[in-house]
Amino acid sequence: MKQHPLSAAFPAMPVDQFEALKDSISNIGVQDPITVYEGMVLDGWHRYTAANEVGAECPTVDLGDVDPQDFVIAKNKARRHISQSQIAAAVVAVYQWHPAHRANKVAPGATLSKTNAELADLAGTSVRTIRQAKTVEAKAAPEVKAAVKAGTMSVKKAAETVNPPKAANDSHEAYDPREDQLKEATHAFSVLAEENDELRARLAVGVMDGTEEEKRAAAEIIADLRAQVKTLEAELKAMRVSRDGFQAENRELMKQLGMNAKELKRLRAA
Repeated sequence: MKQHPLSAAFPAMPVDQFEALKDSISNIGVQDPITVYEGMVLDGWHRYTAANEVGAECPTVDLGDVDPQDFVIAKNKARRHISQSQIAAAVVAVYQWHPAHRANKVAPGATLSKTNAELADLAGTSVRTIRQAKTVEAKAAPEVKAAVKAGTMSVKKAAETVNPPKAANDSHEAYDPREDQLKEATHAFSVLAEENDELRARLAVGVMDGTEEEKRAAAEIIADLRAQVKTLEAELKAMRVSRDGFQAENRELMKQLGMNAKELKRLRAA
């Protein structure tokens, strides 16, 4: 069997732990059955691989009527060797997955898309870390994603390979930290807008033939997303006004400095 994509969202077990697992299975066999979903290993990939390598039998159980995304998160998030960046990246990857044969629908038994706050709560990280993980998942180079998964790069550093932070420079124009705040807020708005559009499409297909209760729940989710978008739009507008005001003040100061420099030069020449 192959490893299920949801399972593959998490990093591999360290080599020393895998070797210890093989020794254990050689001695006492596989004690906990692996879980199979869609004909692939959803939980227990390392047990399955180790059992094959040592020639041991590996008992299996089907997932059944359980949310596969929530299941794989619950099974993997407590692994001690996983960093906050790794779990954030894995949670984002897990909840962006959908069955290949049901491209516009959620998996059988699965919940609808989760908000950034819900993903952060699941991962035990901040909303900002989840946003960074989404940037990496959507835009980062494959080698950058691999580094995050392996734990050799944080999602913050990985996200900066896509959107480098603006730093103060040696030009005459002053650095305004509000530019970074505006950039981050703009990205957050973009992510939320994409979530909104994707969720609407999935809801339209997924609950078209659903019960009235499911349709009401879908409408409430969309209304909540719209409210979040409006709030971010207002915040972005306020930040743009603040930034524009600062830039206008900066231009006026630079103009005055230029005039003063010319006057000083004239006085020295006299």
